[in-house]
Amino acid sequence: MVEVAGIESVPPGGPQYNDIISYYQKM
Repeated sequence: MVEVAGIESVPPGGPQYNDIISYYQKM
């Protein structure tokens, strides 16, 4: 599961970064 820690390990604009944004927007 990708969490806040993923944002720090993945550079901005990465595919996982978009996944994180979508995940939080669903909340």
